[in-house]
Amino acid sequence: MTNRIYTLPENKNIQELSHVIEAYLINSESMNCQVLKSEMGEYIVQGRAQNGKVTQWFGLDKAITVRLIPGQNNAVIVEIGKGEWLKKGLAMATSMFVLWPLAVTSGVGMFKQGKLPQKIDRAIQMYIAGYSPMMAYGMAM
Repeated sequence: MTNRIYTLPENKNIQELSHVIEAYLINSESMNCQVLKSEMGEYIVQGRAQNGKVTQWFGLDKAITVRLIPGQNNAVIVEIGKGEWLKKGLAMATSMFVLWPLAVTSGVGMFKQGKLPQKIDRAIQMYIAGYSPMMAYGMAM
């Protein structure tokens, strides 16, 4: 799990940040997303690749959970979950002995999954820097 603390400028808010992350995942990563708000004011953005069962079986799918926790003085704690790491690792280990081509596809899937936290971080930084939400997710690739 990756944790970072960001300070939002006065004209930015945690709800808009959650939608920037959602828009990035939908438009740049082609993921299905949902944004949930807890009673404590936290936002949870969940994304899963729009792939079929075959792609999941080969270990090429990706999923991510981003939790936005409000702090004091406009601070936001961002927790980025690892998603499908354990499942991909198990598929890769098993496939090395049974079906070695799956080891390759699982490795590709783990690589793609591993890049997501950095890409989300960049989208957040672009948003905080003052880029419009549309530009923040478009330039975060």
